[in-house]
Amino acid sequence: YGIEYAKREGYEPDILPEKLLADQQFFSDLEAIKAEQPEQIQTIYNDVRKLKAETKKLKIEDRCFIRKPKCVTLLLEGLLLLLLLPLFLVACIPNALIFISPRILTRKLNDIMFYSSINFGFYILISIPIFYTLTFVLLWTVTKSILIALGYLIIIPFLGIFAWYYRKHFLHWLTGCRFYSLSGKAKLDDLIALRQRIFQSLDDLLT
Repeated sequence: YGIEYAKREGYEPDILPEKLLADQQFFSDLEAIKAEQPEQIQTIYNDVRKLKAETKKLKIEDRCFIRKPKCVTLLLEGLLLLLLLPLFLVACIPNALIFISPRILTRKLNDIMFYSSINFGFYILISIPIFYTLTFVLLWTVTKSILIALGYLIIIPFLGIFAWYYRKHFLHWLTGCRFYSLSGKAKLDDLIALRQRIFQSLDDLLT
């Protein structure tokens, strides 16, 4: 709803600074209304908590409500993911180790605000130098060709980016499949109705 609110107020939600300003204004408006109509706002908050809990339980995402997955689209995406799977497996070496290794430190942190900073520092200072160097040396040793080793070293970062987006789209695809499998079932219809009620209530209060 925040995206719709931002557009209605003249902000561009795809631009982060404007999205932040819109979010601040959105929550400021909610707090102002809460002071006058606390019961209505509390009802909306309760509905949002219920919607979040149920979607989490069903392992579906809010974006599926906006653009409902279609069978043909899911089949084509699944086929494409299958065709690209070998490249993804190649891209995971050594990039998977680079992304997994910082979790040794962050899994014991209670404050998630530090995750990004620690992960970034770990990537730059430790993971990337160590694993890229080991991969280069190993490939050079096996192939006996420094050109092949250097060539692979150059494309490793691009393979890492590919692997990251492949995993992201694969998870989105799984979510879409789960959402589609629930189509026509009462529990999904109830969530769709609940989400529409939340949006309508916010419209009534904010417009």
